[in-house]
Amino acid sequence: MAIDVNGNNLAIADSDGAVKIIRLPDLLVVAEFTKDKLDTPTAIALSPDGKLLAVANQRHIVFIFDLTLGSEVNSLEGHTLQINSLAFSPSGRYVISAGLDKTVRIWDVSVRQKTPKLLVGHSAGVLHAKLDSTDTLALTASADKTSRLWDVGTGQEISRLNGSDRSILLSRFTADENRILAVSEDGTIRTYAKTLNDLLKLAQQRVTRGLFCKERVQFLFEQLKCP
Repeated sequence: MAIDVNGNNLAIADSDGAVKIIRLPDLLVVAEFTKDKLDTPTAIALSPDGKLLAVANQRHIVFIFDLTLGSEVNSLEGHTLQINSLAFSPSGRYVISAGLDKTVRIWDVSVRQKTPKLLVGHSAGVLHAKLDSTDTLALTASADKTSRLWDVGTGQEISRLNGSDRSILLSRFTADENRILAVSEDGTIRTYAKTLNDLLKLAQQRVTRGLFCKERVQFLFEQLKCP
């Protein structure tokens, strides 16, 4: 199930492979896609403006549909195992997909791109992925018990968020995008600072004294020789 950011359209996938677009709040079915190639959908997403629909099937293909035209406009291949998560970027330019093949792929659907940006590093299946409002940072959640923050431009991991002893089911940015929320299979929700600067600001709000030398080494990773 997916809903656009304005709350105007709801997308629902059936087990028989059909995907229905339902207008809210009157619950009128305004579009339906029943192509055989969809098989059983494993993930769906609506673009922020409600004009595009992304559907992943059991053959690890992502189909892009134009809801205005009522037809498929692109198909994206590359994942080798089940696709667990699909999401459009806030700008609507990109689709980010996360799979059991331990990879995340970022597709530029504005130009119908076939070759994605690849994020590789998780040691188990990736269960969820999102992009920030600038399209420059990606956030992932994995069965390897970590959330990770990535630089989309370079494809490199920026930071790794640990703390759970079970799979991370979902990670997302807070509304102001200064912090990260991670939902774990162990029933906990953890909050992390997004960057070192954010962590320092948080520490300054809560700590009324300066850090000792050993604390600066431990928490700020400074290369100091402490007595």
